[in-house]
Amino acid sequence: MNPDSTSGLTHSISEACQRIAPLWPLNRFVAVNPFVGLAGTPFNEALDSLERNGGCSFALPPGYYRALYHSGMISKEDLFDVVAGIHPQLFKSAFNAKIKDLLSSIQAEEWPEPKIASRNFFSSRWDARHGTRWESFFTDEVSKWCTAYFDQGQALWRMPWKGKPLYAAWREASMRDFNPEAEGLPGWRNFVRRLGDDPELEIIKAATSLNIPAEAATDVFHSLLLSVRGWAGHLQFLAHEERLNGVVRNAIPEILAIRIAYEAALYEAVGGKEAASSPDPGKQVLSTSETILIRQQSAARLWQRAHERAMQRSLVTLLAARNPADQSESTPPAPPSFQAVFCIDVRSEVYRRALEQCAPGGETVGFAGFFGFPIEAIPGGEKSGTSQCPVLLKPVVAVPQASTPQKLTKIEERKRAASSWSSFKSSAVSSFVFVETAGLGFVAKLLRDLLNRGADGRNEGFAVDVSGIPFDTRLRLAAGALRHLGYSKGGLARLVLLCGHGCETKNNPYRSSLDCGACGGNTGESNARTAVAILNQPEVRSGLKDMGILVPEETWFLAGLHNTTTDEVHLFDLHTAPDSHRTEITRLQEGLAKATLLARRERARSLGLDPGSPALNAEIAVRAKDWSQVRPEWGLAGNHAFIAAPRKRTRGLDLGGRVFLHDYHHATDEGEATLELLLTAPVVVASWINLQYFASTIDNAHFGSGDKTIHHVAASLGVYEGNGGDIRTGLPMQSLHDGVRWMHDPIRLSVCVEAPAASIDRVLEKHPEVARLVSNRWIHLFAFSENSMQFLKSDGRGGWSDGRVC
Repeated sequence: MNPDSTSGLTHSISEACQRIAPLWPLNRFVAVNPFVGLAGTPFNEALDSLERNGGCSFALPPGYYRALYHSGMISKEDLFDVVAGIHPQLFKSAFNAKIKDLLSSIQAEEWPEPKIASRNFFSSRWDARHGTRWESFFTDEVSKWCTAYFDQGQALWRMPWKGKPLYAAWREASMRDFNPEAEGLPGWRNFVRRLGDDPELEIIKAATSLNIPAEAATDVFHSLLLSVRGWAGHLQFLAHEERLNGVVRNAIPEILAIRIAYEAALYEAVGGKEAASSPDPGKQVLSTSETILIRQQSAARLWQRAHERAMQRSLVTLLAARNPADQSESTPPAPPSFQAVFCIDVRSEVYRRALEQCAPGGETVGFAGFFGFPIEAIPGGEKSGTSQCPVLLKPVVAVPQASTPQKLTKIEERKRAASSWSSFKSSAVSSFVFVETAGLGFVAKLLRDLLNRGADGRNEGFAVDVSGIPFDTRLRLAAGALRHLGYSKGGLARLVLLCGHGCETKNNPYRSSLDCGACGGNTGESNARTAVAILNQPEVRSGLKDMGILVPEETWFLAGLHNTTTDEVHLFDLHTAPDSHRTEITRLQEGLAKATLLARRERARSLGLDPGSPALNAEIAVRAKDWSQVRPEWGLAGNHAFIAAPRKRTRGLDLGGRVFLHDYHHATDEGEATLELLLTAPVVVASWINLQYFASTIDNAHFGSGDKTIHHVAASLGVYEGNGGDIRTGLPMQSLHDGVRWMHDPIRLSVCVEAPAASIDRVLEKHPEVARLVSNRWIHLFAFSENSMQFLKSDGRGGWSDGRVC
């Protein structure tokens, strides 16, 4: 084997594996940019790569854009801007012809099929030529063994080789597997017995036997991984978790070795017949470069960009109408009656606006929903817990959740009962007599669920125990939170609510996707309670004072949780609040109750409910407890922008629950530390959310999870659509479409920051990975000034242009 060729293939293996996005398990399911492994390349090039290697399609039908154009959402001005930005050299006649072609293109029912080669691995080409189904069969086989290997206790049969690495365990199992031979692949078990122990070496050997040229290897390997992207994504997640703990280990080449082994076995079985007529895979891949150029300029991509431009124009116009001069105060404003800090989540925008309307003397604030407290929450009676922080971070401290002995006893009893019940239901002995044995006993639970009386089981009623956290750590966390909130120099009200959020839904494997992404796919309750417990400690306040951070003696912090399904806010530990604050708490509760009703009425139409119905409150409560409800709420559907600015810039504006809102005051940002944090953490997380919704909407077949009603949980980690295939990687259609129309518009995130362009450039220079998100057009970054509403758009390289033009 040629050493140079081996070295090139090794590099291709590494590069292909890096292109795979991590996939978090269901109990921690958080949004992730499904293209994150390609974020170092321009956006359009990444989409082209996925179209070429994964058979993906990144365009909604022409009718979608036709409706937007006829409604006035997309204007001719938007089309002019987009075409001028891509073809600035066009003569006027050619320019007008291009616009005419674009308008004509949306009259069709479907876009013309792109002339892009089929997936560039052997089984795909063989299937296309002979009408077989080897590609899907191989995906099923890989998924079958991954499900067994990674099972979290769901399966009756435990794979005997789970203690070995994935590739080694698969070899042991496959040497005993008759299934491929029964399907028509002769000599499968003997083929597996001849495989070596080194997965990377076996990839190289298989690539050589399949005649994959070195220059095409990365794309071919990428294509193979995309055929099992779900399980490859799980392995990428495991690698991510190990890196956070200082361990560098990557098992993705193991699944590539498994996947390519099936290709090599098929080629060995039928390759002699195919060799004379099969095209060179390298030539097939390389011949698409000309098609890529055409695809980049295609009508579908231009209409998509025009839609983005229309949304940006609408947002900038709305913000620019708020003249800062009109908001200046001749006298200092009255101190707020309370401050309520909500997550930047788009669902909080609706509730904040409602609360400000119902309690105009109060002030709402947007901040990442873990409140700057990256903790591991340990439930009572457990030894480990959940990471309550963005997945880009690692918890800095463990916080036990203290429960009463009676509560601990109930929890343990429920766990034992649930475990016994699950074992009995799944047992081979009881499988045929389960209904006869348990049917009548199960009636009560079925009736409770059918009548929506089942308990949610979410809130166990706990109190956090921060006594074990070192004082220096408590002080550092408190100081960081107050600095980034903008209160290090004062300004705190007598009552400050830290309000996390979480959903309420039943029978929903994707429940975590509706919880707080900043809390690692969990509710923000533990973070809010931890922050409040620390910030109310006298010794912490004394330490903060020594650091120059003044928390008024009369300020009391309160923890709460916003139920995003019902728009109720529950306040915790009210019995610990001082009597001096009872009046403020009562007024806050009254304002929250009114805001709940107002927010529900605003959201009602999107849920198919009548805003004026006297039964609205009951209907929304029922949705949260209904185990058959596939759309309990819309999550973050519709998100398209991120605004970092003082609340006075957006207060009173109806942003439709589609904008992430983070309070930011550049004038009080010492050393621009908060600006740096904003652009490197919340903006990146928001872009991940945005791109997950983008991909799940525009190509659900490859990046979503299909029909929620036929999901089947696999290994307690992910879902199949149906009873097999790869685990799905994105959101179900029911989270994106209401049966008539899309609830999410697939457009990239527009980030608007009230800060000098020079300040933003300094942050981008320090963080090239964020600068690349801008320069490669994964996000659109705008700056606007404190004293005017002039918008500038960044190119990510230090260049700025008028943000009002494309």
